[in-house]
Amino acid sequence: MCPTRWTLRKVPEITAYFWILKVLTTAMGEATSDYSVHQIDPYLAVGLGAVAFAAAMVLSS
Repeated sequence: MCPTRWTLRKVPEITAYFWILKVLTTAMGEATSDYSVHQIDPYLAVGLGAVAFAAAMVLSS
């Protein structure tokens, strides 16, 4: 008698939708970063980015 093995997936299946979203979000992040660094003081832009990142981390947990 063989015991039943349960395998858990820690990572969702990689599909075309995943790659489309990955490319769009990466491109949008890079474009936003470049724009903000060139339009306002770079130190302020990096600080605002850090605050936005911290807020996103808090909201996601």
